[in-house]
Amino acid sequence: MAEEKPRTLKVLEALSKMTEPSSPADIGIVIGVSPRDTGGTLYDLGKAGLARKPDEKQSLWLITDKGRKYIENPPVPSDRPLKPILEPTTQTDHSDQPPEPPPPGPLGEEQPETVPSQADLFKAEGKEELNRINEQEAMSLLN
Repeated sequence: MAEEKPRTLKVLEALSKMTEPSSPADIGIVIGVSPRDTGGTLYDLGKAGLARKPDEKQSLWLITDKGRKYIENPPVPSDRPLKPILEPTTQTDHSDQPPEPPPPGPLGEEQPETVPSQADLFKAEGKEELNRINEQEAMSLLN
């Protein structure tokens, strides 16, 4: 029995055959996968730099040059998700301490403000809510 290609490769091959930006539904029809699953795969491909949305307001996708190279020389199949081609500038820290600020740049150059990740914001919001609930319980015990 022949081994089936990974969905990422199927999506990239379908994108490479499209003459214009395509929706997850169009690609899903070509490869026989639901638009929802195709959309998730496209998102992962976009993070890895293998596909892109020419207009962020629309859910239409194109293959990139990196995506075409990926098709020509696909990696050994695995169940692990794609790794982004470009490494992020900050690492996600799962400790309770905030991430360290980036090192200062050359004199006279203003550094862009570091924006916390959505996960860090959600984590902080959860801690605040937990503290508020604990304070309410403590106050109810005192009354």
